[in-house]
Amino acid sequence: MSLFVDTAGREWDLRITIGLIDPLIAVGLDLEAITEDYQSVLTKIARPRQLGKVLWAIVEKQAREKKVDVEDFLAGLDGPSIHTALMKLVESIMDFSQPPTVAKASKELLSERVNSNQNRQAENIRKAIGGGLLDGDGSLEESLELTPEDSRSEKSD
Repeated sequence: MSLFVDTAGREWDLRITIGLIDPLIAVGLDLEAITEDYQSVLTKIARPRQLGKVLWAIVEKQAREKKVDVEDFLAGLDGPSIHTALMKLVESIMDFSQPPTVAKASKELLSERVNSNQNRQAENIRKAIGGGLLDGDGSLEESLELTPEDSRSEKSD
């Protein structure tokens, strides 16, 4: 399912139907173009402001039933919930635009790639911190300052 929870604890269903094609086109997400240029569509919706518009177009009816206006909905989206919503939206687009077996394989591959990328980024941060990059008072500036010995060795190289 394409469900995510915002910071206010509200659950939203991002399932895409044919009835959402026109509202999504109105906010810049042309589902028919996805088969032609999948990557540029995803890059575009990943921008927070655009993502908010797309999410609202999908959940507006649900929001009205919950008596949530657009400002309250957007206020419930922080970094972690934005990331989760984006992933669920991409999965929903895959479910809408591909046959079920292809969508399932695509979602599995997406999940593997996202997890791998996040693990690599986290490891790079651990290495930077563990490697002394943030020693001393923890400031990057202090960690990168050259000692007089460093300056001399640089000049002799």
